[in-house]
Amino acid sequence: MADKTKLFTDAAFDQAEVVILLDAYVRACRSLHDRGQPDIVTDVIAERLMTLARGGQWDPQKLSEGALGSLQAAR
Repeated sequence: MADKTKLFTDAAFDQAEVVILLDAYVRACRSLHDRGQPDIVTDVIAERLMTLARGGQWDPQKLSEGALGSLQAAR
């Protein structure tokens, strides 16, 4: 989790925004049922969360759903 905190912070999000992004990240990862997803899957989730946040979405549930939706669309 610390690496994602650094990723979000390095991407120029402030502390309050990082908290929201981490909440959404945890929600998304939990919905995958912790099946030992490859790093690329969790990296895509994190990148998609940042894209959605930059677009103005700050609801953790909607961020999580949006990040997961991008995974499903890629299939």
